[in-house]
Amino acid sequence: MWIVLVGFNGSGKTVSAEQVGRLTGRPIVDLDAAVEQRDGRALPEIFAAGGPRLFRQLEAEVIAGLAPDRALVVATGGGTLEDSGLAAVLRARGLVAWLDAAWLHLRRRLAPGPDRPAAPIWRHLGEDGLFRLYQRRRPLFAATARLRLDATQEPAVLARRLLGRSLQIVPPAARGGA
Repeated sequence: MWIVLVGFNGSGKTVSAEQVGRLTGRPIVDLDAAVEQRDGRALPEIFAAGGPRLFRQLEAEVIAGLAPDRALVVATGGGTLEDSGLAAVLRARGLVAWLDAAWLHLRRRLAPGPDRPAAPIWRHLGEDGLFRLYQRRRPLFAATARLRLDATQEPAVLARRLLGRSLQIVPPAARGGA
């Protein structure tokens, strides 16, 4: 069974996946990094060449190439669930956990600061566009996830809570379906 982390950009999916992988010994798949490796270009280049459509196609290919029965920790991109087919696959293959945080918390993580540049998505969409994207994606996370966690916690704490709560959840196959 996979442990799949979903959430908006800046919610800590990658860092939390690393913590979960360390605690469980499971291999970690960061979908953004896997797409870059598969394509040979950085995410901004992929988006410049083919936009979200190309990126989602590559993301789907990466997910299709992962063994469904392998115990993995998968950190999705912020928009993975925009593709309802990918959302269904992720839900069928394991536990989908939503790392949720209020907009103001995520805004602080994504916005430029004195010691960090703005996240690429911030530079591309601006604050208003990013907020609209946040509002559009929240229902997708809520509809797909079987577990919702507070992403304002430290990644190590979040990983331990995720693992503690995931032990209480019966996998879809044991229930006879999703």
